Amino acid sequence: MAVVELGTNQPGEIQRLTEIADPDIGIITSVAAAHLEGLNSLAGVAREKGALYRGMRPNGTIVVNLDDPWVRKSAARFPGRKITARQTRLGARAGHGVCAAWTARS
Repeated sequence: MAVVELGTNQPGEIQRLTEIADPDIGIITSVAAAHLEGLNSLAGVAREKGALYRGMRPNGTIVVNLDDPWVRKSAARFPGRKITARQTRLGARAGHGVCAAWTARS
């Protein structure tokens, strides 16, 4: 087992890295402005990160952050198993498979 982060700042990188890694499980944690330099817009970042879900085998599993509309859209056409997640404990109480809570560190 390995946990691998697929990083990007140019179109096409995630597609190629997904081919190399051939993941069984994939997660896009968020679509944010951190990668705008080579991808130009949030839509460009979402399109590039979405290549992970598009490149995975249909029998794979994805984890979908329901708090991020870009991630939800990227996950919509994935034919395999979907585990939903929210970033708060309220998500777990609402019946989502996973919840996460982030805390600030000094």
